[in-house]
Amino acid sequence: LPLSASDPLRNGGQGVRSAPVSPCEAPKLAHMGREGEVPPGTPDELAVGLVEWLRRGEGPADSAVGSLDPSRRAELLADLLGQLMRAAPTPIGIAIDDAEGVDGASLALLARVIAEPMGVRGLLLTTSGPAWSPSWPTASVLRLSDLGPDDLQVLLTAALGDGEIDVEASRALGEAACGNPLALAELVWSYRATGQLPKPRAGGVAGTILALAQARIDAVDEAAKRVLQVGAVMGPMFRVSIVGQVLGEQVLGEGTDVAGAVARLRRRDLLVGSGDQVCFTQAAIRNIAYEGMLLAERRHLHATIGRALEAAGIDDPHLLAHHYGLGSDDAAAVAALWRAAESALAAGDASSALDRLREAVRRLGDRDELAGVHRATLLGRTADIVAIGGDLDQAAATFAKAVATVESGLRRADLRRRQALLEHRRGDDEAALDLLLCARDDVTLAELDAVEPVEAVFTALTSLTATTARIHLDRGWIEGAIGETRQGLELLSHLSLAAGQIAPARQSLAETNLVLAEALLRTGDLDGAAVHADAARVAYGELHDLAGGLRADLAMARVRAASGNRPEARARLEAVLALARRLGDREGVAAAEGALSACLVT
Repeated sequence: LPLSASDPLRNGGQGVRSAPVSPCEAPKLAHMGREGEVPPGTPDELAVGLVEWLRRGEGPADSAVGSLDPSRRAELLADLLGQLMRAAPTPIGIAIDDAEGVDGASLALLARVIAEPMGVRGLLLTTSGPAWSPSWPTASVLRLSDLGPDDLQVLLTAALGDGEIDVEASRALGEAACGNPLALAELVWSYRATGQLPKPRAGGVAGTILALAQARIDAVDEAAKRVLQVGAVMGPMFRVSIVGQVLGEQVLGEGTDVAGAVARLRRRDLLVGSGDQVCFTQAAIRNIAYEGMLLAERRHLHATIGRALEAAGIDDPHLLAHHYGLGSDDAAAVAALWRAAESALAAGDASSALDRLREAVRRLGDRDELAGVHRATLLGRTADIVAIGGDLDQAAATFAKAVATVESGLRRADLRRRQALLEHRRGDDEAALDLLLCARDDVTLAELDAVEPVEAVFTALTSLTATTARIHLDRGWIEGAIGETRQGLELLSHLSLAAGQIAPARQSLAETNLVLAEALLRTGDLDGAAVHADAARVAYGELHDLAGGLRADLAMARVRAASGNRPEARARLEAVLALARRLGDREGVAAAEGALSACLVT
């Protein structure tokens, strides 16, 4: 593992943290689907498919793993990691360099693996700067200091051999490196290439590394330098084939022999790796190649790389959001950031989803819509996530901004409906009912103007009915809530098969079934409550809506507890509680803890 803990370009003070690792209590590979449903493929096929997916960074959308939504793939990965650790004859070590740069979803998955002790021995080793701290308890923290003279001599001997360097040269190289192994590596390369001992440079050891690495980059031909620059924009590790596609869009004389350029860069120890996948030998080399380009050139390359990745069939929303987000194409950036936000939320990473949404709003600038993504959609989704986290006042303010960007229509009706739910949560039912009346007016006007399909109007009316039923149920009017939700389901039954599969219809179906399930549970109709809770959970799963699915699972757990099946109820509630904590869903945590306490008492 190329630890960069002593790299002075990272501002020093880095350290290594280690923690004991054990796998999380996750569903078995054969039971990753909804209740009674198994994903396509045997457990072994799923495991192999996941490894292939991770190795390639892509895969057929209709494969056993590709057909799963991101949250289920994350659960599958956690379960696979746990099974591998349980089956290993010796403890497994997991090493992560520069942990502060790891995406939130991956860190959350590791935290899940560590959090549930299962008697498995292992070690998680991370390197990071002093500002980063893990979300899990650490067994030990080691601050890495500069290497001593003896250690430097060991490295020198390994690099140059006993007979290739005299005492004076060895001392000079060791002094110039100042205890930094990266600086020593650059100094050795320079000494072997020129035979000249290092001279003092401005900027100390960091200046030495920069100057020597820059000299090595400057010494390559223009074609190789261009390959190095494109690779630097792609990342620490990149594919030669994608670089070729990107340079195919650039006019570079008679073309660039990318494979030959990569071979020359390998010989100069700037790149390492074989085949299509190569990486920079040092982070400093990539940083210098990246920072050596003008900002406008980097932004153009990021956008070009995004298009090349899509053309190659790589449909990773987070990777595309990274490149388009740093690129010059605002429309592509907004669309990619929106997709990445939804993917992050589906994986339970609400923080990353918020960051993506806010960046998308920033890229919109003064425009209301780009690439089919409207400002109201972004703001409304932001408000939803903020509300999950419990900041209801901030969510209300964000909803108000979203509504102000839309003059009429079903989009505004839906925003007002969600505003009404928020006001209900804040305890102001009068404001909630007023908002529902305004939303109904928006739907009526849309119907009269004939600007929306009739089935879209039916769906909007059903959602309003479900929200009204939710308020009535929470105020104790159970029969009214049951009547309203049954009326809503009747409306949805008139939708065509195609119209019933679109997201708004599935959302309306999920919400209506959930309210009806909770109402039937209060009347003691456990069989009916179970049917509708399961229907809600299925619809939420199809929408990748973890927060909604959490509440459907909570309702199902209450049904199981009421029917006397307390072991299953406790298992479901523990899973709900874990998910609520991962999402940062304060109300979900409180509800799950309350139900679990009641279940344990009874």
